[in-house]
Amino acid sequence: MFWNLVANEIISEEWQPNVHLQAFADDFIFVISEPTGAKLKATAQAVLTKFQHWTDKNQLKVSTEKSTTILISRLVSGPRVKWDNQIIKRSTSLKYLGVIIDNKLNWADHLINMKTKLTHLHQKITRIAGTNWGLNKDLRRRLYKTVAERMILHGAAAWAYPLSARQSRLLNSIQRKFLLNITGAYSTTPIAALQVIEGILPLHIKAEQEAVYVRTARLRKTSNYNNIHFNPNN
Repeated sequence: MFWNLVANEIISEEWQPNVHLQAFADDFIFVISEPTGAKLKATAQAVLTKFQHWTDKNQLKVSTEKSTTILISRLVSGPRVKWDNQIIKRSTSLKYLGVIIDNKLNWADHLINMKTKLTHLHQKITRIAGTNWGLNKDLRRRLYKTVAERMILHGAAAWAYPLSARQSRLLNSIQRKFLLNITGAYSTTPIAALQVIEGILPLHIKAEQEAVYVRTARLRKTSNYNNIHFNPNN
């Protein structure tokens, strides 16, 4: 409660229209947009100076080692910003609230990371549940729906609206392993057949639906899916 009261002070500050501050627990992130590199540097530095006044006032320390900047722009070399006279390191991607944001906004790093995690999860499941031993089919299906599927769909409103053909293929390759384990089908069975047999939506469709739902129902933004327009005010 104390932290909420302290953090609320800086979150409630009036920032420029092109500056957005987001916070979760003790993690803060600024999103700043400017038309030129010079303006971006000036605005970013002014924002950090204002933020530092708040941290100094409340005797809070910011770890420069854990802080990073990411430039989403066509600029080859963007501006460098400082915190307490130390240049904040720049990265091509950063992880925030479980979602990896890359500087090209193609979400490749995030999906590759999720594929690695889901591959490890699948390997663990196969150790305790084969196609004809261990956990029964219903439990294997439930594990996929409640664990694997929820893991991959985390943050879908950010990275799955809309999906590219390459992203859809990657999601299908992730889903395929789990469906083979659930059904016990041959490894050569087409992914579409596995989805029909189990009555499970293709993962890329599920991700897009999740993204549209979150954007419309929670973020109150207009969305489109399969040429259907969703308005949160209707």
